[in-house]
Amino acid sequence: MMSRCVKLHGASAEGTRITWTPTTGWAFIVADNNTALDNNYSYEGAIEDLTIVGPGATSTAGAVYFGGSDGAANSPSTAVDPATNHGDHFNLNRVRIFGNQFNVCAQWGTNAWSTTIFESELGLCATGVLVPSTVTNDNTGEEIAIVNSSVSNNTGVGVMIGT
Repeated sequence: MMSRCVKLHGASAEGTRITWTPTTGWAFIVADNNTALDNNYSYEGAIEDLTIVGPGATSTAGAVYFGGSDGAANSPSTAVDPATNHGDHFNLNRVRIFGNQFNVCAQWGTNAWSTTIFESELGLCATGVLVPSTVTNDNTGEEIAIVNSSVSNNTGVGVMIGT
């Protein structure tokens, strides 16, 4: 699990590769229960300038999960990531999750808003971008921006918000 105010910075998407080999779970869970970080843009975190490689689109593994777990089947365990955790004010900058085949490239849980995906590639996953219908928190999904990025060639759905 990664706190919202942490920045993981690689050399470049070509030069830095992080490989997730388990066929379940999440490569990155961006969440914490530090309420002092809420609504405070000075504590923004990011994953930047790297490629995330996964175990295959037929697995249940995901690349990046934002916020507290909604308790759905492929979400993180609520024992690890309680629904009260927050995943707001976090960015994916120049990240490639492409040709790496996760079940989900990027997923939002509870208390996750103000997220930017910038100059990134999210592709060849089963689902590219997901805010599942099991997330009933009214602030999740607010202010999500996908800028100069591609969500493409996913084997199932490119972008799914709710049902």
